[in-house]
Amino acid sequence: MYAQTEERKDQKRVAAHPIALNKNNEKSKSWLSDNRDASVFQRKIKKLINNNPQAADIVQLYAKSTFAHNTLSSRLIIQRVIDYEAVKSACEKLKIPFEGNKIIEVPDKVMANTKFKDYPEGYVVGLSEEEKKESLTSMQQGPGQEKEYTEATAKDLLSLLGGAAYNHKIGAVVITEKMANYQRNLLHELGHHKQNIVSGFNSDNTTVLLLEYHNVLCNENLFAGPKRVSYGVDQTFSWVTHWNKMKNNEEKNEFLNAKAKVLIQMEEQFYQSLLSSKNKKEKDLDVYGLTAKKLSKALTNVHENPDNGFYVVRALFNMIKQLTSEFS
Repeated sequence: MYAQTEERKDQKRVAAHPIALNKNNEKSKSWLSDNRDASVFQRKIKKLINNNPQAADIVQLYAKSTFAHNTLSSRLIIQRVIDYEAVKSACEKLKIPFEGNKIIEVPDKVMANTKFKDYPEGYVVGLSEEEKKESLTSMQQGPGQEKEYTEATAKDLLSLLGGAAYNHKIGAVVITEKMANYQRNLLHELGHHKQNIVSGFNSDNTTVLLLEYHNVLCNENLFAGPKRVSYGVDQTFSWVTHWNKMKNNEEKNEFLNAKAKVLIQMEEQFYQSLLSSKNKKEKDLDVYGLTAKKLSKALTNVHENPDNGFYVVRALFNMIKQLTSEFS
């Protein structure tokens, strides 16, 4: 069982952080810390690392994972359908093994109830003979649901899931052939695979929205391109126009300082709600702590590069706003 409470310090929280133009010029401190270096983030992360040494060495853990039982190499994909370079690139970014991944690419016109063993050659890699007896319907919707999807193509069913999905029960990535933003979506789904195999985070033990935020901010945003700041509607979009009109870093840092003061209170209230919520799942505190740690790392040299701070305040604001209703 996971801890229901955590030691908390009662001192007032202050915005002593590298975003703020504070008098003490303590640019080395995290902006989500109080005057005794007892931030919600730092306390939680220290406790998490101390209690869970696995979090400190995910690469070593991954080498001991269940990947070894897969006999098909992803290299077979190269000669067929799935993009070898895309899979390899995603695995390198995530620091997970390339060989042995289970990937199902969904082509046009294949029906949702078609068993994976009957897919065109090269579209299904890494599955066991028993797993190939499943269809997209039975794997994603559960057994006995085939009648509901008799007329649906596999692509139709997958589109309801955003065009790509990850099934943690068998550890398989499913992705639509030639879908828009294919490489980024592949990275996202393999990110879920890393969550599941390395850290043991999945929808059975973690609130789905929190799991998605962790995956976006820690894994998907490794993609070379604009970073996502939300999973869903971006509630900070109106900030962008104002930000782009600012003329210098001093003006931007003042803006960030104001947002940070609000966010410190928001985060404290949210974390208290998470601690006491009856809705939280077993791994929620761990997942939230690791996500917070990832955001804190993005604050390096924020005075010289305010865009890093802007990314963090937007992502944190969106995450807390959306997650609050999950744990109220």
